[in-house]
Amino acid sequence: MRKSVLVVAHQIELRARIARVLHSAGYGAELAGNQKLALELAARKDIQAAIVVHSTDLAGLGQELRGKIPTTILVGHRTDQIVRQGHSLQGTDASLDEQKLLDRLSASPGSKRDETVPAPVKIEDCKLDLAGHTFVDVSGREVRLTRAETALLTAFVDSPRRVLSRDQLRYAVAGRSAEPYDRSVDMLVARLRRKIEPDPKAPRFILSVQGIGYKFDVRPQSAANGEAPPAIDPERFNESREAISAGTPGQGSAAPHSELERRQLTVLSCGLVGSTALAINLDPEDFGGTIRRFREICTSVITHWGGAVINFVGDEILASFGYPKGHEKDAERAVHAGLDLVERVGQVRSQSGDALQVRIGIATGLVLIRENQAAIGEAVVTAARLRNITPPNSVTVTASTRKLLGDMFVYDDSQFDGVVGPITTYEVTGQQAIEMRFVAGRRRS
Repeated sequence: MRKSVLVVAHQIELRARIARVLHSAGYGAELAGNQKLALELAARKDIQAAIVVHSTDLAGLGQELRGKIPTTILVGHRTDQIVRQGHSLQGTDASLDEQKLLDRLSASPGSKRDETVPAPVKIEDCKLDLAGHTFVDVSGREVRLTRAETALLTAFVDSPRRVLSRDQLRYAVAGRSAEPYDRSVDMLVARLRRKIEPDPKAPRFILSVQGIGYKFDVRPQSAANGEAPPAIDPERFNESREAISAGTPGQGSAAPHSELERRQLTVLSCGLVGSTALAINLDPEDFGGTIRRFREICTSVITHWGGAVINFVGDEILASFGYPKGHEKDAERAVHAGLDLVERVGQVRSQSGDALQVRIGIATGLVLIRENQAAIGEAVVTAARLRNITPPNSVTVTASTRKLLGDMFVYDDSQFDGVVGPITTYEVTGQQAIEMRFVAGRRRS
């Protein structure tokens, strides 16, 4: 019976690519695109090894899997030699050293070759040794770091100049078992600032991003040669590959979406109905579990329909369709996602036995947006306000979105004039029959 390997990567192209390498060498492959599915597959008896493609969405997963699967390989980590020096998986198919990957798999479980030992890095004039749990400041003073502080710094160093949410940082420190809404990350950041910042009251390394999380605002360099360590960003795999094939400069060029862009987006705002009553009547742990389940469903449904989560604030979620990746029918995708959210969230029961309900508002318009920063524009504000006037378990769209949808859906005859400024809105009650959708699609094309 051939060895079965668990492959975990956020991007489907990366999963498929590694699976092809494994199949050609006689291995079986089980594929997962998120932490939950990966941990479920890891519990099976027939998984002998795991390959995790590093990304912020999978922060801390490698450590968790090592407790279940001794041979766990973290690909794309800045100290990883499977990604050749000076390259990243996002740039070229040749950058993945397939032979080194297979060599690592053939190593005996639990051997030192299975472990990824972080190399020391420079942060401006300071030195960080993650393996040794030490930070050396500009004056040469050595500061000892705790395990949690080291895990937090590892997450920052692996994703420099990217905003990381508190949830992502909690998972990096405590794994997926971390409780939502606790303030441990804020306390840990404050403690870490006192240790590594020249002036903790005016931090230069770890910056706060209000309402979202934190950003490590320096790019670490290898302590050996002063070069920035290679990194992988699976979320940009397709965009970078297309840019290279089109003749766009590679090394040293600006990252996709690094500049402020003016884009037409369809924005979806979803809120949980009755969350205040749930918070009052439920035990905090039960309420936290309910909110966590709501967030998981929202993220799963929105990404399934090609959207991207812009922000989570308590019991509300804001998502965009059209950025960072645009599709031909983003408005339709947003409405499909809204209808799916009503159905999927409605299947979840609170501790009192009542089905959860949501309100969803969808608006389309020009916004200013760039990576890791909140979108700014009328559509963002309109979607949130529209959500507030939408009946429970309903999806309401603006006239601008309705125009893009055509006859693909069924709309309530009632319209709301002037409720959100001078905007007419429509409640989507369902999809048209298959024959009608086919005709509507042909007519619009």
